[in-house]
Formats: sequence, C-alpha cells, structure tokens
Amino acid sequence: MAQQLEFDGERVIHGKTPVYLVWAHTSRYQFARKMIQGPRLLDAGCGEGYGARYLAQHVESAVGIDIDPLAAAHARRLYAGPRLQFAAMDCCRLAFDSDSFDFISSFEVIEHFSAVDEFLSEIYRVMAPGGVFVVSTPNKARTPAGVNPFHDKEYTAAEFTDVLQRHFPSVVCYGQFCNRPLREQLFMQSTRLYMNWKPYRGFINSLAGLYFENDRSDDRLTDPNWVETVNPGTFDFRTDAVEQGTYLVGVCRKEIR
Repeated sequence: MAQQLEFDGERVIHGKTPVYLVWAHTSRYQFARKMIQGPRLLDAGCGEGYGARYLAQHVESAVGIDIDPLAAAHARRLYAGPRLQFAAMDCCRLAFDSDSFDFISSFEVIEHFSAVDEFLSEIYRVMAPGGVFVVSTPNKARTPAGVNPFHDKEYTAAEFTDVLQRHFPSVVCYGQFCNRPLREQLFMQSTRLYMNWKPYRGFINSLAGLYFENDRSDDRLTDPNWVETVNPGTFDFRTDAVEQGTYLVGVCRKEIR
C-alpha cells in the first residue's frame, strides 16, 4: 500500500488540512487559471498535486515537481495522466531545457529558499520568451511572528516585488484578501498555537481523523473541477493596497526576444 501524505502544519492536503488553508490555496489556482497562456505548463513545488491536475486540463502538457519524493509519488499515483507527469526535483536545479514552459506556477514555495536568486534564475531559464510566472508567498506584514518555522525567508510586498524584479522585466504584484476576516483571524491564532504549543498540536491531531473523515474522497480528488467549487468569493486578488493582503501574488513575464 502506498504511504499516505499527512498534514504537517505546512503542505496543503485536501481532506487533511485546515479548511482556511484549502480555501486560500485553491483560490490561487483559480486565479492562475485565468493567466494561463501557451501549451506547456510547470507547477513548481506542486505538493500533493491537485493544483497541477486542475491546471493541466487547460494545456497540452504539464509537469508537477516537488522536492519531496513522497509527495511526488503521491501526486503521480492520484493524478498523473497522458498530459500530466510528476517528478521529484529541486526547484533550484531544474532538469529541463531552457525555454521549456510557457506558463509556470509556484505557490507558497519561494519562502522556503535561502537561495532565492537561484530559484528565480532557474524559473527564468526554463520559461519561454513571453512566458508567464505566477508565484505566491505569505505577506510578512500580516503573518504573526513565529507562526511558521518551515519558512526560511518571508517577504513584505516591497521586498517581494524587489526580488522578482531582479529577474523579470515585467512584474505585477497582487494582494490576496480574505473576505471572511473573523475566520481568518481565528485561523491565524489557531495556527500560532499549533506551531508553538505541543499540547494543542496533539489535541488538534487527535481530532483530525474525526474532523476530516467525510471530507476526503479519491474519486472526488481525481475530478479536477472540484477546485472550482471551493468557496467562491472567499478571496479577492487586487493591485491596490497590496501591502495589506494576507498573501502576495506576483505575475511575472519574460521578455520576447
């Protein structure tokens, strides 16, 4: 039997992850779908793979990569098909030829790299001229200190825009805004407790099986359209007051030679 992925406080796994995170993550894939151009797609840091599966239906070929071989194997088992492949790969050392992809997505990945310029240089290299890169990260200004020990470097809106502009000639930064602020605040406080207080973490983990017992179905997950049904309208993506958004989303374009 294949080893199952478990929620560790970071990776989004539908049916095992707090609902707010699922809302936030699926909203970014919904946003990215509107930006897709060209026939070749890469989802860099694909996690459990549902997002790559969702985006792949809009292109001719797609690849999802994750540095964790267990995550890549999980994604391959659930979602791989004629137009979608998965591989375990370091996003800072991409095993693809230059100009291989017309569209690249990478959500909640960039904050895990100390070598951020290596990551962005590789993304730029494998992107075809005129290609689009959609990348997201938590907004450092809105994230309570100490919430996520998995992150190497978090960014304010100005810092995020600056690091992207070092590599891409065209960058538009969006703020991702939650339209349910009370639930958002409750989630942030619960996450802080989860990360920093072991008794609370144990309590939540003991309830996870009951809480998500009826919320996960592999049959449902293999239908990519479930992403479209996840709480539409929960998040907005805006270019005004970006520094106040809960998350930051950059839309980057590579120049046409």
